Amino acid sequence: MPTSKANATWNGDLKNGNGVMKFDSGYYEGEYTFASRFENGK
Repeated sequence: MPTSKANATWNGDLKNGNGVMKFDSGYYEGEYTFASRFENGK
């Protein structure tokens, strides 16, 4: 079974913070926020 790994960092509090995530495969690397993860934000 294939395995995927990723790294993520988070700065600030839960609602107002932001982070960066990167998949080890290189398929995705980018920023994320509370809104982009749990709401309809970018």
